[in-house]
Amino acid sequence: MVLFCSSAHQTEDWARHKKECKHLAKLGLWGCTYDEAKESANTLQPAAAAADADATTLFLYSEGTLLPELRPNPPECGICGRTEPLSLTPCCQNLICNRQHEYELFSYSREFCDRSHDRYTACGFHHGAGHAGDWRTCERCAADFNDDYWYSNNGYNFTPGPAPPKGSFHTAECDVCKGRVHRGFEGYSTYRGQVSCNDCTSAQGRYA
Repeated sequence: MVLFCSSAHQTEDWARHKKECKHLAKLGLWGCTYDEAKESANTLQPAAAAADADATTLFLYSEGTLLPELRPNPPECGICGRTEPLSLTPCCQNLICNRQHEYELFSYSREFCDRSHDRYTACGFHHGAGHAGDWRTCERCAADFNDDYWYSNNGYNFTPGPAPPKGSFHTAECDVCKGRVHRGFEGYSTYRGQVSCNDCTSAQGRYA
């Protein structure tokens, strides 16, 4: 989603961003706005403290030692809202539903929040790569993702990263057909610094 400071500027820029908007609509994707200052103030929980606090809650709920009527605010997955089964993310210590035992190998389904947060977010990548500090201010992550803002601002994140520069696109241009490709949702290949959408890659008979 491209954000503008006024509808007049949005209309003025339509010739440039219409392909982006039409492609996102075709994929059925939508965006929502957020307060960057408020989200930046949302500090990540200290891992040790969060683990100690939530482990008791998870144990009580999972073992059924608390009666339903004594559960005023059942813990839930911060991505989809499911209340069970839950676990803590190793990267940011947030509650997330854990249904790994239901995942079908090589299905690449996005219906599993724990897997999607681990594989498709800058937060999960930051932790897996062993980077230090907050992923939102990590210079190494910023360099690794370059202009691909999807990993820090998609719905598998508990809190979004820094807002992309105004007028930035979430899709990339296919260097072959000049169409758009969403690198977070569609197949593509890269070759010598160029991006090819799935159709063009198939036509050329190669994959990265």
